[in-house]
Amino acid sequence: MTPAGAGWWIFGLGAGGAVLGLMLARGNPGRGGRGLLAGLAFALATGLIVVAPDERLLSHVAYTPLVAVMTPFGGVHGLTVASAWPWPMVNMLVLGLIGLLFVGAAVAFLRRAREACLACGRSDRPGRVSAARVGRWASYLAFILPFGYAASRWCWALGIPLGVSDAWLAEMRATYPDVFAAGTYLATFAALGGVLCLGLTRRWGEVVPRWVPYLRGRRLPPGLAIIPATIVSLAFLSGGFAIVRDHLGKALSGAGSELGGAADLLWIVLPLWGVTLSTATIACRLRRRTTCATCGRGATAAA
Repeated sequence: MTPAGAGWWIFGLGAGGAVLGLMLARGNPGRGGRGLLAGLAFALATGLIVVAPDERLLSHVAYTPLVAVMTPFGGVHGLTVASAWPWPMVNMLVLGLIGLLFVGAAVAFLRRAREACLACGRSDRPGRVSAARVGRWASYLAFILPFGYAASRWCWALGIPLGVSDAWLAEMRATYPDVFAAGTYLATFAALGGVLCLGLTRRWGEVVPRWVPYLRGRRLPPGLAIIPATIVSLAFLSGGFAIVRDHLGKALSGAGSELGGAADLLWIVLPLWGVTLSTATIACRLRRRTTCATCGRGATAAA
């Protein structure tokens, strides 16, 4: 497809999205129509958040903390935060933000349909699922999943061909010696993120531990965990699915494995981590709700 042809498709999808947004904000269809509108909104949001971005978004999100720390010292190989986020990367973030807006519009639409509070989502109907229980299991999985990826990168840095062929590892060490330092950083970053996932359901994620001087016992605001967890989960959903899609395409076309071993299977962890982390984050948000200032309803899930 040419850029001119793609432009008309983008215009058509944008116009359709605008009409869908107006219908979500103003429409009040019957029960079947409500499901259709909400389904279209969630499908469009999935396309914008998961399908449209590629794997570059995940790598840029992962490297941004390191680049931010090193920017005053010249950056990483001359890369600064500003240069790390050119317009294509910013455009991916904008698409993800638009997708989140459609998710919010669909959620508000469904809340109005079931006569729930637009601010907190609570209604007089009893809850069917325990946010605490779902969040606990999701956080456990989000804690475990990244350690397979991390272990492989640590081993490669030490010269251990875990999940790859000896020939591939030797070629990479000879051709790209710096890539293993980057892999070690990403592995450590992923492992630390996995540990922090437990904080979404543990007390130390809500109250500063007693061994921390000056801040011990202070209650942490929910946003301190929920906001970064949301950003990371969206990055892994979009970038993870893009990487898996790329690997599946190469496998189906007969291009073969890039890594030359079982390590290719580790790529499937990335979108799964995004799913479990986003689930744990939503459950944490529901569990840590306080009394709503709009409807006066209290928390419905046990802490």
